[in-house]
Amino acid sequence: MHHKNDRFENCTYCNRVAVFLLAGIVLVAPGAQANWRVSPELVAGISYDDNLFLTGTGVEASDTIFEASASATFFYDAQLTDVTITPTLRSRWYADSDLDSDDQFLKFSLTNTGQKSSFRVRGDYANEAVRTAERFDVDFDIEDPDEVPADDTGLVFDSGKREHLSVAPEFTYDLSQRATIRIDGNYRDVSYDDDILVSLSDYQEYTVG
Repeated sequence: MHHKNDRFENCTYCNRVAVFLLAGIVLVAPGAQANWRVSPELVAGISYDDNLFLTGTGVEASDTIFEASASATFFYDAQLTDVTITPTLRSRWYADSDLDSDDQFLKFSLTNTGQKSSFRVRGDYANEAVRTAERFDVDFDIEDPDEVPADDTGLVFDSGKREHLSVAPEFTYDLSQRATIRIDGNYRDVSYDDDILVSLSDYQEYTVG
């Protein structure tokens, strides 16, 4: 059976993100060399999770997590156009669990402002490992909060990869000093790899307002 998660092998999302970035660079290319700034960042940390798999009392699994990330924010500032691009690489290592992951993120924003109109597009891409847990027997008729079975979180799924892409364009036009037209939208596409696809579904969302 063919699934959308085949993208993890051919990285179709990566190509989409590259197209968005290329379009932004083309818009600001003339004379852009002198207006770019770069701000790099390195982060490292350690954390401890006393209930790694969200299991009931008495069977919890704990672990120590080491994390490191590297990112660089590219800024472009001009009279009418601003661009921000932030790629991030993050790695997590678990001391006792087989949940190590290497994740990739990308955020970008492009704003172009004219005399009467402005255009902005924001984007967010993530290819990261996720763990999920949910109850299959949720009882919405419980009246007493003390009766909620907090000791049992239900079925826990294994860790797997999730790929997420969202793009949000926005356009405004000033008809007069008091009247403005605004049109915005949002596109979101999420897909999961085979490890958790049996429990979670790929989906797409479109909104225009």
